Amino acid sequence: PTHTLSARAHPPRRPPPPLRLRIAMDSEEPMESDGTPTPDREDQRILERLIAQQKEECPHIFKELQTCGRKEGHWIWWVCPTEMPGLCDPIESYATRETVPGLFGEGTGEEEWRKVLELICDLLEEKGMDVLPENDHGRIHYFIKFWKGLDDLPDWMSSCIQRFDKFDWPPR
Repeated sequence: PTHTLSARAHPPRRPPPPLRLRIAMDSEEPMESDGTPTPDREDQRILERLIAQQKEECPHIFKELQTCGRKEGHWIWWVCPTEMPGLCDPIESYATRETVPGLFGEGTGEEEWRKVLELICDLLEEKGMDVLPENDHGRIHYFIKFWKGLDDLPDWMSSCIQRFDKFDWPPR
């Protein structure tokens, strides 16, 4: 059976987190040792939920893609996170420049996530953009735009972004 979340109840929608302007480097904002801002508590909480969701759902997503040869379920937000929560994402996940490093490494769902993204790329190259429904194409457009603007990504992620970017994804 295909694993989907369509039968689960969706929590009430909250507005996306406000954009924060960083005005001066000498601000009192907490910084990481490399000089990047420390993710705020809400962003960190969302990151932890996204990691937990990736760990739980990516094995099912991988099986779905292998079995069906295309996306059937409702999960694009956890595999292609952007700065905006998806309209129907039950956990309202998103990533920020500050939280992205937390998606990689020990204790994350990186390996499971990697397998899914690489399989999507393989399917796209074999079958074309129809392996993802049209209503996900805008998400992919912004996923590429967000991730292309980041530095110090693992090689596998940079490769996936390049592979996605070979297609003409409309903004919406």
